[in-house]
Amino acid sequence: MGSSTFLTAEERHKLETYLGHCEDDDAYRARIQLLLLYDQGTEPELAAGQVGVTIHRARSFVRAFDRERLELFPASLFMAQSEEES
Repeated sequence: MGSSTFLTAEERHKLETYLGHCEDDDAYRARIQLLLLYDQGTEPELAAGQVGVTIHRARSFVRAFDRERLELFPASLFMAQSEEES
């Protein structure tokens, strides 16, 4: 199973949702895609020595993204997506 997963299910949902709504922001898209790949254990560029730093940055990024994009991505958007997948 995904033993390399460090994002919570909620964090992952948020990142995937952001990814689908930020086509105009290449910097955010690239960072989100990298985090999701790493979370799945499919990003070979990230060596073992970078794991701790990456996890810390990922969590900081999710929190910062929440603050910066809160008005664009209301909680109801995530709730609706979560219910559809259940």
